[in-house]
Amino acid sequence: MEILEEKKVEGIKCSPVKNEEVIEFLKVSEEMIELCKAKDGIGLAAPQVGINKNFFIRKNLQNNTYEVIFNPLFFKEGGKTNTVEGCLSYPGRHFYLKRFKKIGTVYYTWNGEELIKKMETLNGIPAFVFQHETDHLSGMTINLKGEVIDDNRLKKKTNQAGEEMKIPNI
Repeated sequence: MEILEEKKVEGIKCSPVKNEEVIEFLKVSEEMIELCKAKDGIGLAAPQVGINKNFFIRKNLQNNTYEVIFNPLFFKEGGKTNTVEGCLSYPGRHFYLKRFKKIGTVYYTWNGEELIKKMETLNGIPAFVFQHETDHLSGMTINLKGEVIDDNRLKKKTNQAGEEMKIPNI
């Protein structure tokens, strides 16, 4: 499995995942998780690996686990903010975008027998990841939506230990 070049991801439209397809995509999602880990990513959408279906994986930044999200939707719950994002489909590049700071989400997960509906409110990076991956499912990418940044213009941030913080690849 490999991440497709950007031109093969832009403009792709995905169809909903049905109950009878979930097991197949859960197996694929295991490979997606390994690929995401290898690329130091925090999210990866199905079209980025050539599957035109409505699902993605996301990393839980609290406990470093991954979750498979099926047929996601989101709606704004807060105003917009400026973000800087990377993307596994655009390696080594960063983009300025405007994202909702807070969103409500509706999506499905697999409980071992069927897709079950979940709803949650997300803020900050988890909200940005959800928006970013959901954009991929409708053919939108950060290249089409944002402004490319010359990496020399990026303001470097440091963590409490004084180490440079890396912009996550979503």
